[in-house]
Amino acid sequence: IIANSPKSATPQFALDDRSLFKAGNSDDLAKKIDYWIENEAERKQMETKYAEHAENYRIEKSMKKNRRNVWRCNYRIEKSMKKI
Repeated sequence: IIANSPKSATPQFALDDRSLFKAGNSDDLAKKIDYWIENEAERKQMETKYAEHAENYRIEKSMKKNRRNVWRCNYRIEKSMKKI
């Protein structure tokens, strides 16, 4: 359950509104907690989805993406240098 705060980047990690509570609102947080406790089958399904989604943020994946971006940048620089 993630705080939906305009001062934080964390809301982007919520897969839907059931996982977001109004920042600073303990009643809303309690409602979200109760929802997930009362809906065990949905919670287990979302646990799997969150685990899959978390793979997008693994350091290895970020580094691979970064290497690809550096390669593209270098390629464009080399290509533009040949025109000079």
